[in-house]
Amino acid sequence: MTAVVSVPVSSSIAAMASHEALAATIQEHRCGMLAIARRLCRDPETAQDLVHDTIVRALSRRHQLRADQSIRAWLTTILRNVFIDDLRKRRPTVVPLDETTPVAAEHPPPQPPWNRLTGADHVWAVGQLGDEYGETYRRVVLEGRPVEDVARELKLNPVTVRTRVHRARGKLREHLLALLAGRKDGEA
Repeated sequence: MTAVVSVPVSSSIAAMASHEALAATIQEHRCGMLAIARRLCRDPETAQDLVHDTIVRALSRRHQLRADQSIRAWLTTILRNVFIDDLRKRRPTVVPLDETTPVAAEHPPPQPPWNRLTGADHVWAVGQLGDEYGETYRRVVLEGRPVEDVARELKLNPVTVRTRVHRARGKLREHLLALLAGRKDGEA
C-alpha cells in the first residue's frame, strides 16, 4: 500500500515561480560568471561548460540561498567550487605497480662533495675562522647555547651575534670548498 501525500497546488506553483524567478536572476548574472570562468579556465569552451555546471548546481541548491545573501557572491562561490571540483577530478591518479611489472634499475645518485668531509676537516675549518667569528660560532652552533646568553657574555647585541654566526657559516663554506677543491675525487 502506498501513501499519497497531497501537496497544496498553491505551494507547488509558488515553488515553480520562485524557481523561474531564480533562473531569470541567474541569467542576468551569466555574463559576469562567464568573465570569471574565462579567467579561471583560460579556455572559452571550458568556461561555457563551467558556467552551465554552475547554473545547474545553483538551481538544484536554491534552498541554500539566504535572503540576506548577495546572489552574485553566492553564484561566484558556486562557480569557484565547481571549478575546483573539476580540477580535482582531472588530477592524475597514481597507479600502483604490481610485482610483475619490470622496474628500471636505479643508479645511485652521485654523492655530494660534502660527504667526503670528515670531522677533522670541520674542526680545521672552524679553527680558520679567527677569534671574532670562531668564538661566536663555537658557542652558538657547536655548544648550542642561546644567542641572547652568548650576546650577554660577549657584551654584544644579539643581532651582532646572529650576524657573526651567519658570516662564520659563509667563511666555513669557503674554507671547506677550498679544501675539497684541493683534493682529488678519489681521496677521502
